[in-house]
Amino acid sequence: AAGQGLGLVRRTGWGWALQAQEDIPADQQLLTLPAGTAITVHTAILSKNVRKVTDRNQDAIEDYLKDDVLFHQGVLVAYLLLEARGRGEGTYGAWVGTLPDTHRNDLYWTEEEMKCLPPIARRAAERRRENVRKLRHIFAAYFTEDLEGVTEAEVKWGYSAVLTRGWWRDHPDYLALYPVVDLTDQRARHYDGSVWRPLAVNAKLTVSDNGAVYVLSETAIKSGEYVSTSPFTPLLPSDAGPIYGVVDPDFTHALSQLDLGFVSPACEQDTLLVYRNGTATPHLERCLLQYRNVTDAAPPEVKAKAVAKFLAFQAEHMLREWRLEASGACSAAAVGATPHGAEILNFITAHIEVFHGIQRTYGRKK
Repeated sequence: AAGQGLGLVRRTGWGWALQAQEDIPADQQLLTLPAGTAITVHTAILSKNVRKVTDRNQDAIEDYLKDDVLFHQGVLVAYLLLEARGRGEGTYGAWVGTLPDTHRNDLYWTEEEMKCLPPIARRAAERRRENVRKLRHIFAAYFTEDLEGVTEAEVKWGYSAVLTRGWWRDHPDYLALYPVVDLTDQRARHYDGSVWRPLAVNAKLTVSDNGAVYVLSETAIKSGEYVSTSPFTPLLPSDAGPIYGVVDPDFTHALSQLDLGFVSPACEQDTLLVYRNGTATPHLERCLLQYRNVTDAAPPEVKAKAVAKFLAFQAEHMLREWRLEASGACSAAAVGATPHGAEILNFITAHIEVFHGIQRTYGRKK
């Protein structure tokens, strides 16, 4: 699967990774992956053991879930579980076998550990846990032949894999898993014990209109170096390395948990994101403008002021919720001492950093 000048090697403590086997200059195309190399919702539905269920029961499943996004995620989860059990088509069974056995996200944190999260984060975590319960019910009810006795741990594993490795794309078949690109060292920052610092990457990813993916060298890559990229938009950024793929992404769910879906039909069920530097993604800006009834014909300064005013206000509000106590059960020391303490501290710290970034970017508009 590797392109010219690349090799697939096992990286100690990380799993498999793409490594330069020779010096590679900047601006060189490293990989070209046709749309067919992705595991999309469409290809998963067409796979034999998923299709025989959805053909007969898709209406009933969609009616039960009442959530198109969860249905699409669930199709990919079913595909992964079938491959992991040896009941799939085997096309990506080897890749599924390289996925980590567990993940580091709020699906694995205990209720006791999550008590120091702000209410908005606890509600989001509970929604994800409820999704696991719903998907397990669907798999037990309809995939009786191939997923008999499916456990909560299995569903949690598959759901986490889709949330952390599934990428939104500007393409009709919007949610996809890219097994080959997943082998790049996807990173954007690391925690040095006090603050998050950026990590340089040497390659970039682009997706064409037809769903094909191109990996290009952004800087010169020396022989022996691993190919590193900033990822697309993972759905559960709290899952951090060291596992190949999605070490720590350049996005966070900072504003996706504000439940902005109700404000505009265009925003419904969408994941609304800000970059880690506090800048809103174009899609979030469009949703906020619709929310504030600002038309496309409005002057740029009017649009900018409307977005800035809303985001600055929300950042100020969220910073009152996202904090750690100086002492006591919710201090950094107490949280850090729990089994998943490092991940929870990273999760909280990343959100606080984003909200400060919003304030730096947009200020507090009166």
